[in-house]
Amino acid sequence: MNIFGVGPLELLLVLVLGFVVLGPARMATMARKAGRLVKDVGKMTEGLPRTLEELADESGERRRRGEQGPEKQPAPSEPTAWQPAKPEQLHGDHNPDKLG
Repeated sequence: MNIFGVGPLELLLVLVLGFVVLGPARMATMARKAGRLVKDVGKMTEGLPRTLEELADESGERRRRGEQGPEKQPAPSEPTAWQPAKPEQLHGDHNPDKLG
């Protein structure tokens, strides 16, 4: 049984070291706080799978109907920002294929 790559022996070692460093009173307090943290994280993420499924279903429906979502807007016809020049727009006899 490995939890996040930590086996039972490593977990026991961490608990013993925590008991020695923190003492029995603070170790119980820290365990209570850790338990509350795990419980709160569980409450915050309980609706996440359902929300992700709903978003995936919406995205799939749009794709089937051929619609684009707000994140995929068509590109403007005129460039709005600086763009590098194309090779045919360069003047002079600059040819990158000829060196020297």
